[in-house]
Amino acid sequence: MHDIILIETGNSKDASAGLTDRYPYPAIGLLSLSSFLKLHGYNVFIVDLRMELFSRDEFQKHISTLSKCPLAVGLTSYTESVQETHEIIGYVKEVFDEVSIIVGGPHASFMGPELLTNCSIDFVVRGEGESTLLLLLEHLRSPSSISLESIDGLSYMDGKSIKSTPDRRFITSLDALPVPDYENSPGVLEEVYKSKFVLVSSRGCPGKCVFCASRALSGSQYRFYSDQWIKAVIVYYLNFYQFDTLNFLDDTLTADTNRFLKVAAHIKHIREKSKRFTWVCKSRTDVFSEEIATALEDSECYSVHFGIESSDSEVLGKIGKGVTIEKAFDAIIIANSHSIGVECSFIIGHYCDTLETIERTLILARVLKERIFSSSSIGISTPFPGTPLRLHSKGLGIEINDHPWSCYDLTQPIYNTSEFSENDLRKASYFFRLAPTSELIQGPFTGICHENYYREINRRLGMNFNEA
Repeated sequence: MHDIILIETGNSKDASAGLTDRYPYPAIGLLSLSSFLKLHGYNVFIVDLRMELFSRDEFQKHISTLSKCPLAVGLTSYTESVQETHEIIGYVKEVFDEVSIIVGGPHASFMGPELLTNCSIDFVVRGEGESTLLLLLEHLRSPSSISLESIDGLSYMDGKSIKSTPDRRFITSLDALPVPDYENSPGVLEEVYKSKFVLVSSRGCPGKCVFCASRALSGSQYRFYSDQWIKAVIVYYLNFYQFDTLNFLDDTLTADTNRFLKVAAHIKHIREKSKRFTWVCKSRTDVFSEEIATALEDSECYSVHFGIESSDSEVLGKIGKGVTIEKAFDAIIIANSHSIGVECSFIIGHYCDTLETIERTLILARVLKERIFSSSSIGISTPFPGTPLRLHSKGLGIEINDHPWSCYDLTQPIYNTSEFSENDLRKASYFFRLAPTSELIQGPFTGICHENYYREINRRLGMNFNEA
C-alpha cells in the first residue's frame, strides 16, 4: 500500500488571535479525501497545522515518522496562508526531496498558474478533489495506465508551460461517498470531539453574492447528503465521542425545508433516546420561517446564524444577496420568539456602500450585539480569487490595492472606492469594536445623526425580543 500525507496548512494569525481555540474545526475536506483514498487502498496520514503546533524541526521529524517514502504530499491552500504554504512545502522537500507535491483548496482552484510558476508544486487539484486526486495518484503509481491529460480538474507544469484539463463535474450523489475520516484526525482533536462535533451535510450554493466564491468552487446547485445519512453519522459519532455540542457548518442547513424538518426530527429523537446535546446551524433569512423555527425549538437548537451583510436593502440587492433588510428583521424576530439565539454577521465596505450605509450597518450590528439573545460580528469586504468582486472589479468601481495575500483575512481593507478609503474601513472596524454606541449614532464619518434610525431598530426588535 502507498502512503499519502495530507496537510492542512495553518495560519499563524489565526493562532495568535485565538481563532483555533474559538473554532476548533477539523479539516473536513481532508477527512473526506482520507476516507475516499482509504476506500481505494491507500494509507493516509493527516497533519492539521491549524490545530497542531510544531516548530520547523518538530514538523519535519513528525512527517518523517509518518512515512519513509510517501507517494505524494497534498496540501490545502487558502488565500491568506499562501506564504505559509510555500514555507511548508520547502520543509517537506527537505525531508522527501523526490516526493510529488499536490495542492488543492480554494486558492489553488482559482490561482493554480500562479502557484505552479512560483513554488515547488507539481500538481494543482481544482474544485472537488476526491476523484481528481485518486486518478492523479493512480497516474503517479503507473504513469502509463492513466495519462495526466485524461484527468479532469487538474493543472500541472509540462516543461515550461502550464496545462489545465477541463473542470471536473461535481459529485451529485453525496451519500455514495464514505463518511469523512474523523478518526484520522490528529490526536489533539480527540478531546475537542468529546465536547464539540462538527458536520457538513451539503455542497454547492445557488447564491450570487459578489463577495463569495462558493458558487464557482462548489457549483451553483445545492447537493445534499440525505437526512438518513446525517442521522447515521450523528448516532455513530455520538456513541464514539459522546460530544456535548453539534455544529453544522453548512452555509444554509435550512435550504431544503423538507430535508431540514426530517433532520430536526432525527436530532430530537436522538437527544431523547441517547444523550441531550446542544446544536447550532446556519440559515438564510429568506428561507427561515415559523415552521423551521418551531422545528429548531422542538429539537432544542441553541442558536442559528444569519449572514445579513448590510443594513441597507439597496446594497443587499446590488451585492446579489437576494434579500431585503425587512426579511432579516422578520427572521430575527421569529427566531427570538422561539427562544433560539441569533448570531448575525455583517460586511462593511461593499463596492456599493457609502459612508452613511456603513454607519447604519454598524449601528444595526451594535444593537444586535447588545441583545441578550443575539450577537453580531463585522468583516471587511475582501476580493478573494474566484469572486465576482475580483473578476469584475473595474466594472464595480473598486480599486484593488497592492497587498500581499496574507492581508486577505476579512479584517483588513484591500480596496477603496470613490465613496470610501481603506482608512475609512479601518476606522469603521475600530468604532464597532471600541467606540460607545452614542458615537456611532452621531455619525462619526458623515456627521449625520442616526438617532431616529437607532430608535426604530430598537422599536422593531425591542418589542419582540425576550428580555428575560
